[in-house]
Amino acid sequence: MPESLDLKSLREALAFAATSVLPFPHKSTIIQVLNAAIRSTERTVAEQDSADRQHEADWSPDTVLHLQSLLEQHSARSWQHADEVLMRTASALQRPAAQVRAKAIELGLGHAVDYRIARQRDAVAEAETTTAANSTITPSHIGND
Repeated sequence: MPESLDLKSLREALAFAATSVLPFPHKSTIIQVLNAAIRSTERTVAEQDSADRQHEADWSPDTVLHLQSLLEQHSARSWQHADEVLMRTASALQRPAAQVRAKAIELGLGHAVDYRIARQRDAVAEAETTTAANSTITPSHIGND
């Protein structure tokens, strides 16, 4: 059976076979074969989905270190730059971009792959710098009465 058959086409073929006028033994056999093919395809799809989810959930320590080394020197300068860094990193790790973004955020490296996070981080750093600079400046007119 060709692998290109999908569930939709199998179900359509089953509906056609069930409503067509065929001799009973042939019709029964065709329906049984189509039902078996549907169950087999559903099982294969479910197993593949399960394997994909398991692979997505697994982050080996080496992969995490690789992710950190790829992102630690980056901070998104724009939305486009964030997307470029994300896609380059996802390609290097051979993982979906959404998964790489989620892991980067979890590791505190979201500023490299998400411009919104980078802007927030820069704003906080600027506010801290401004606060620190203001606290060291003392007005010259205090105590000069």
